[in-house]
Amino acid sequence: MRIAVVPSDTSGTAGVTIRLDEDGTPVAPPDRWHDLTEAVRSTESGERPRWVWSSTTTVYPRLLRQGVRVLRCHDLASTGAILNMRDGVPTDALADHVDERPGLFDATPAVDPVEVVTEFAEQTSRIRANGPGERRRLELLVAA
Repeated sequence: MRIAVVPSDTSGTAGVTIRLDEDGTPVAPPDRWHDLTEAVRSTESGERPRWVWSSTTTVYPRLLRQGVRVLRCHDLASTGAILNMRDGVPTDALADHVDERPGLFDATPAVDPVEVVTEFAEQTSRIRANGPGERRRLELLVAA
């Protein structure tokens, strides 16, 4: 089971989770949480899913500060960089960097849940388009 995690405010307190199948298709409507950290904590202890999020550097520190650790995740930013480098697409780290830190008056989510689900499905499709050996190597490489 995969579950997309998208904080819905700049503090990371509230958020959305979306259950996905192996291909990245939502299998249930999004769940909205007032306490996203507690939702991740309780789901992790019971189900041990692979979490899908935009970037480990922006999502995971919020969880760690509250004592929540996860066993497995799919980091869209890292996986995208790996796939692009593998395909020979040059990346300029500074040009592609998006500053996701909250601004003084930010009131909207930094990441759209639909974009997270769409990007995960696209990355999964890119990985599965390879032959079995290469596919397995890529799956292992991006399995954090």
